[in-house]
Amino acid sequence: MKSDERVLLRGDEPVPLTPKAFDILLTLLENDGRIVPKDDLMKKVWPNTFVEEGNLTQNVSLLRKALGESATVRSLLRPCPGAAIAS
Repeated sequence: MKSDERVLLRGDEPVPLTPKAFDILLTLLENDGRIVPKDDLMKKVWPNTFVEEGNLTQNVSLLRKALGESATVRSLLRPCPGAAIAS
């Protein structure tokens, strides 16, 4: 990942991500294995903006599709009932 360029690479090929999906991924990686509460994630990705939870759900779904279904992706994007997404 080249966070300064906002590009995720698979080998030498860029992985297409929406800006918000990239922000979600970056936030999860910055939290290095800690659970990120849903509200915190939404405030970080959509600062000073009211958005519905469905926007987060949709972008996480796009992120899962773009990254594939490896064990690493499943562990990064696993739901935590009552909390949010674990990173």
